[in-house]
Amino acid sequence: MPDPVEWLAALDADPQGWALATAVRADGGAGEIVDFELRYVNEAGARLTGRTRAELIGGRYRELWPETVHDGTLPLYRTVVETRQPVIRTVYYDKSSIAGHFDMWIGPHDDGFLVRFVDLRRVTMAPLSAGGARLYDVLNAMFDGFTLLRAVRGGDGRITDFVCEHVNETGAAATGHTVEELIGRPLSVINGRSWENGLFERYAAVAETGVAWRHEMPYPAIGQVWEIKAGRAGTDFVAVSFRDITEQVEQRRAVASIAAALQQALLPATLPPVPGVRHAARYLPWTQGLDVGGDWYDVIAIADDVVGVVIGDVAGHNTSAAAAMGQVRNALRAYAVEGHDPAGVLHHANQLLCDMHLETLATCCYLELHPAEGTATAVLAGHPPPMLRTAGGTGPVPLRCGPPLGVTRHAAYSGTTFLVPPGSTLLLYTDGLVEGSRHPIDRGMAELCDAVAAAPHTDPERILDHVLAEPVGPRPRSDDVAVLCLTNDTVPQAQLVRRRFRGEALSASTARRFTSDMLAAWDLTALLEDALLMLGELITNAIQHTVGDVVVELRRDEALRIAVSDPSNRLPVPRTPGPESENGRGLLIVERLAAGWGTAMLPAGGKQVWFELPLP
Repeated sequence: MPDPVEWLAALDADPQGWALATAVRADGGAGEIVDFELRYVNEAGARLTGRTRAELIGGRYRELWPETVHDGTLPLYRTVVETRQPVIRTVYYDKSSIAGHFDMWIGPHDDGFLVRFVDLRRVTMAPLSAGGARLYDVLNAMFDGFTLLRAVRGGDGRITDFVCEHVNETGAAATGHTVEELIGRPLSVINGRSWENGLFERYAAVAETGVAWRHEMPYPAIGQVWEIKAGRAGTDFVAVSFRDITEQVEQRRAVASIAAALQQALLPATLPPVPGVRHAARYLPWTQGLDVGGDWYDVIAIADDVVGVVIGDVAGHNTSAAAAMGQVRNALRAYAVEGHDPAGVLHHANQLLCDMHLETLATCCYLELHPAEGTATAVLAGHPPPMLRTAGGTGPVPLRCGPPLGVTRHAAYSGTTFLVPPGSTLLLYTDGLVEGSRHPIDRGMAELCDAVAAAPHTDPERILDHVLAEPVGPRPRSDDVAVLCLTNDTVPQAQLVRRRFRGEALSASTARRFTSDMLAAWDLTALLEDALLMLGELITNAIQHTVGDVVVELRRDEALRIAVSDPSNRLPVPRTPGPESENGRGLLIVERLAAGWGTAMLPAGGKQVWFELPLP
């Protein structure tokens, strides 16, 4: 047997902590073990406990470390003495009487035990700076709960469990346990539900891939929501922080019954009925945000057979964006009802937005629909084009596009007229439906085109249900979405179209674009050059010599007939201009190029000048 003096001297020189204790028994030493008396501790062990050897030797466990009496330590020491079997235990203390993360070997010795212990904090931090040595102390003082998990792998190398290597007081309290009850325990014992709620799978993925993870986990049973973050902390270690965010979530929800109410207040409560047209609209708030957005839609009754349709998006997700959206929406309604053509509506809305200095911009698609004619004229301001589904196919309407509203006062907008035949469907939308930071708009528009084409219905409500259920655009969405669907149910009529233009110089070029678009839609581009030349002469004359609106009418029958009406009763008279005259040649050009032309007085006042061209 080794000399006790020699081996105690060896323990004195060991940098690891050593202690020797003997059992204190009841009934004068013959009964059960009720405590242990410390008979020896080396210098390293005294330093680890934060006391001198003189303060420790001779003291009893219950007196020296009263805060740890009920954490299972005394029963463990008793078991070692009674069974004569050594054990290993990892324990974490953050008490006034002792603090540390100890790895302990406990073995029997006479009627007591011998324990070797090391503070894992100091072993881990020793090679680092002095600041690094206080990492665990910082973690323990953090408001957030924190735990360090070590992966446990099976024979096939796959992670089968995690062991709690460290946890701070907040983290332990969140689980309903003490720090001492958690350290060294497997996750399967601490919280077996981690397999059911997916946390184990997430932790394992973090350990394997190194990709951090964040999630808000609701616990309805206790009425709380916790934010959980996990990141890899070296090979086979996962650092997990978690905090109670119930109050923040409740505040966000409250900001959200307010944002939703404000959003609904800014959108039309109902859309007006349109004879011959069915329509439906949806607004989808941003799935990742809580503020009110700037997306909107509207349907504006302009005349018995004309309806304005608008969809737009003001940049931003806040009350400023919502306020700007309300102002732009009201301005568009006012200019549309006032009688401006689509290009004029956006022109004036842009001027207003620039003059208001709102420091924001808006994209917009404004469309003037003529259901009975089966036509529409649309203008884009930095906005994606509508989708059109007809018997001939589905695709985005090729429209002329100007810059977003509010970019510059010098922006120019031009309308495009196209056919919307009976039975066809128009879908207008904001870019949040088809575009995201990692989802190119071309891809999203192709997905939307496929979804609209595949919709097995003509009812706008059911078409929207189908489109929004299909894999269209980014998921989850990172922007608000507004979408508006219309179906033209009018009975097919003669190929007759009519547009009213304000009596201003800008209307001449707008009327020529309208005529050019319609002749292209009717496959009459062979007549385009002569038709535009004569139309330009007639409409310029009407704008220059009358006051009021001008109406351009195109009819395709046995011939192409184009007529210009104005409020004046003064009939045009052909005259022969002098060689130096700059005017007076308009009707001469019409006489030379037209197959026939004429004038007529209108029943309600005013006149109409017309010409015809034979169909090719």
